[in-house]
Amino acid sequence: MNVDKREALGFVVMGLLILSLVVSLIPVKARSSDFFIKGPQYFTKSVEGNEISLKVNFGELRVVSSGVSSPQIQGHVLDVERDSYTAGEVRLEVPSGWNGRAELSINMGKLFLDGPSVGELEVKASFGDVEGLARVKKSLTIEGSNCNVDVTVEVPKDTKVVLDVNGADTVVSIDGRYYKDGKINVSVGEGPEVTIRVSGDRVRLTVIRG
Repeated sequence: MNVDKREALGFVVMGLLILSLVVSLIPVKARSSDFFIKGPQYFTKSVEGNEISLKVNFGELRVVSSGVSSPQIQGHVLDVERDSYTAGEVRLEVPSGWNGRAELSINMGKLFLDGPSVGELEVKASFGDVEGLARVKKSLTIEGSNCNVDVTVEVPKDTKVVLDVNGADTVVSIDGRYYKDGKINVSVGEGPEVTIRVSGDRVRLTVIRG
């Protein structure tokens, strides 16, 4: 069935009107951040191995380093399905100096990076924000769609940093240099490579050396 552009636009507008009507029927207290961020179902989970895959729909995801011996996931949510958590607050703790790989996805929410130390970090975010500090040894990828990114990345001191940054409003700072453009592809420094790929609507990226 062929749908022309005007019909498609009509469907989108109708969907938005229905969504606004549904939200207006929810009591104000139920629409508060506490209702959505703190779900009634508490959970805690240990993760074995050096790879983590974690998805949060409609909520908050916070990633930190701590004194745990293996990665830990905990929080309050409305629903848990395998590695996917819906409508709530999720916290991922990784061991200090962890060399593993974390794949994180956040849909309609916020991702806070509270200084986690990882080997590789991959983030997919839509309709939200990604912010904070991450310490990475090999690579960082942040793919943002309808998303603002404001992060500081700490990399090992003697490394070659390969930057691939794309956004409508982009500012990158590294080794005293500033880059302002929609698309930035540069390599800075010498040594083992650390790759940083970031995309978003608005990108603020600062790279420092540990």
